[in-house]
Amino acid sequence: MTHIVCPSCHSLTPPYRNCMACHAFLGELLDANLDGRPDAIPTPRKESWLSIMLGDVWRRFFVPTGREAAVQMDPRLRRNCRRVDREDTLTLKTSSAAEDEIAAVVRVTDLARFKALGQVKRVITIAEPTGNERDAIVTARISGRESDVEQLRRSDCVLSLKAAARVRPFLEQTVREGLSCNKSSSGAHGRRGGEGVIVGIIDFGLDFTHRNFRLRNGRTRVLALWDQKYSDDARRPEKFGYGRLFERDAIDRALEEADPFKALGYSIPKDSLFETGAHGTYVTDVAAGNGNGSGCAGLAPEADIVFVDVSAGGPPILASQEVGGTFGDSVQVLEAIRFIFDYAGNRPCVINLSIGTYGGPHDGSSPVEQAIDRLVWEKPNRAVVVSAGNSFGGSLHAMGRVTGREDVDLKWRIPRFDETGNELEIWYSNEDQFTVELIDPDGRRAARVKPGQTFERVVGGGLITVVNRLNDPNGRDNSINLFFERRVPSGTWSVRLKGERVRDGRFHAWIERDELGQSRFVKPKDKSYAVTDEYTLSSVACGRRSIVVGSYNAYEPDLPLSDFSSSGPVRGRIDHPQPTVCAPGDNVLAAQSGTMVLRHRQSGTSLSAAAVTGAVALMLSEADGDLTADQIKRIIIGSAHKDRSMSGDWDPAFGYGRLCASEAVGMIQAEGVDRERPLLARSSGQS
Repeated sequence: MTHIVCPSCHSLTPPYRNCMACHAFLGELLDANLDGRPDAIPTPRKESWLSIMLGDVWRRFFVPTGREAAVQMDPRLRRNCRRVDREDTLTLKTSSAAEDEIAAVVRVTDLARFKALGQVKRVITIAEPTGNERDAIVTARISGRESDVEQLRRSDCVLSLKAAARVRPFLEQTVREGLSCNKSSSGAHGRRGGEGVIVGIIDFGLDFTHRNFRLRNGRTRVLALWDQKYSDDARRPEKFGYGRLFERDAIDRALEEADPFKALGYSIPKDSLFETGAHGTYVTDVAAGNGNGSGCAGLAPEADIVFVDVSAGGPPILASQEVGGTFGDSVQVLEAIRFIFDYAGNRPCVINLSIGTYGGPHDGSSPVEQAIDRLVWEKPNRAVVVSAGNSFGGSLHAMGRVTGREDVDLKWRIPRFDETGNELEIWYSNEDQFTVELIDPDGRRAARVKPGQTFERVVGGGLITVVNRLNDPNGRDNSINLFFERRVPSGTWSVRLKGERVRDGRFHAWIERDELGQSRFVKPKDKSYAVTDEYTLSSVACGRRSIVVGSYNAYEPDLPLSDFSSSGPVRGRIDHPQPTVCAPGDNVLAAQSGTMVLRHRQSGTSLSAAAVTGAVALMLSEADGDLTADQIKRIIIGSAHKDRSMSGDWDPAFGYGRLCASEAVGMIQAEGVDRERPLLARSSGQS
């Protein structure tokens, strides 16, 4: 049977209406790609029986042995290329990329030369070179053939070439409740309530009809809504070339119709008793809802709203948003940030990112985090607020030390009846080199991969890929990536790390979050490594200038940290500790899609980040002069309330303390900002 590559989780799945791995709804994408239109059908290449046989021999006997390379292709990029090149696999065209293209984040030294390369299809500049950084960070659609990508990667104008990574929302359980006011939004809204500021939300689904996002005369507060899930539409933003852009006038006209969503041409997931629905509706309300429908306002009720719905194609996902059924990726997120800041122009603007992923170095060196740092530094009065993540207590992080004398066996448990793929990443110093061995649940060695090599093998009906990569071009550390496709046998696998050259020996390992079939680390009996809740921040939450937010429970007397809130520190860095602060994220009431006036209790760092986003909007609205990103962050830090459990200025779980929006606004009103004092940078225990 011909398989397709799911645009959401990138797993191979039969061409059914829903992905077998993540349950994302693929129906409309399949219809668009396979409806008989010659220009829409991704037809596999026709090859002779001899070329097919030789190709199969090559993959079976040569690819699994690996190959030496001083600097290898990004593991996810290589994985995606292999799907495009397979004769029995179809890659679906999405709104942002053709079936033979791959979306990537690229650091380049010569933008003109890069655009002229034959493998490059479309380029969008995210961050220009600065005084300290001589490279530009761009997003690009590039040829999906592995040989083309390899040639592109080796171009001397390319510093780094990374595949887009899937992102998902950070909400936990939902509980239907009444209409009492949030504790996150209690207190003063300042004198202006965020007036004159743009609150940008990058998320999934906005119910623009809800009265909390409308003025008293019924007109919309949404200046622009970019729905990324459509291609070849006349309403697409010209610079980005995909999606549909709805501006205020179009939204107001739609609101006058009996079915505003149909009139506008925009759709959102529906809420139900068990499903989150339009995640972006909740986030937007906490940050900037005005209470016209629910009777209780968010943090910045007078701010204007710009919303980007990050989706690459198809209708709203049928699976619950809280289990990650989404098509959004990191390339679209960067393009969304660039769009919002461009739309804001010189107006003050704060952007909320309540979405993320867990793969990456967790040290702030990823191109996505570097781009965010540069974007907020381009102009004053800009900030990006990021959710810490919801991985505390999930056994998704392990750390330890390899010596030259003893191996370390990481125990990785795949649950029974798991129909999803699984991913694990290990990062360690470039001073070291580890060989990795993979031992199956029956004790048989399935792979042995030396530094600089790759390995592929089908085990039990599922493909295993291991990439032992040296010298990542961004942070210069080494990484080991393991990808298990659907149908790899369940049970406890051993990932054995053997020191070939050891000077430091420390390593960190992360498992990608997967609510439909979560794999976990098993604590060792010999204490050869530790399974910890530290270092569990989202991999886009480790940047220097972003404001990263954890969650606490405002309904308990002692205001404890939420039991899901991810913890810092960032790996190997003591100069920019994250998270920054925490805010209420347990059982927060927020606007419910499809109700016009009702609200719904939600939990997650998605909501706590939105509270800080609203607080920053209040600060920017009250400020008489310009504020840099560092000054904004310093005010949030300086006004935070410390927890009794904190032994110093900063804590891996609470950050610098709990958000106090009224004190942050008060510091602005009192002109108490020391514009020269450096950011607090005290930390402890980072490695």
